[in-house]
Amino acid sequence: MSLVFDNTKKLYKKVFVTEIFFIIILSLFVYFLFTEQFLPFLLGSLIAFLPQIVFIGYALIIKGNAPIENKAKVLYQSEGLKLALTVGLFILVFAGFKPDFAGLFSGYFIVILLNNLLPVFFNITSTRK
Repeated sequence: MSLVFDNTKKLYKKVFVTEIFFIIILSLFVYFLFTEQFLPFLLGSLIAFLPQIVFIGYALIIKGNAPIENKAKVLYQSEGLKLALTVGLFILVFAGFKPDFAGLFSGYFIVILLNNLLPVFFNITSTRK
C-alpha cells in the first residue's frame, strides 16, 4: 500500500506544479487581454487550487499512514476541510473584493477542470511508458 501512496504523492506533485504553471500563464493571458478581469480570475483560480492542496495534503501526507480501515473516514474529513475552505474563501472574496462574476468563476472552473483532468492525464501517460 505504501507504493500506491508514494506514487500518488508523486503524481499530485506533478499535477500541482502543472496547475501552478497553467494558473500563471492563463492569468498573464487574462491580464494582457482583459485587464479588469485579472484579479477576479486569479482569485477564482486560487479558490479552487488552495482547497485541493489542503485535501491532498491532509489525505496523503498528514493522514497517509492511517490504518486501512480508517481511509474512508480520512477521505470524508479531507473533503470536509476542502468544502469548508472553499466556502470560507468565497465568503472572503465576495466580502472583501466585490469581484466580477465572469472572471472569478472562469478561473474557478478552469482550475476545477485541471484538478480533475490532470491526474487522469498523468496516470495514462505514466502507464504507457
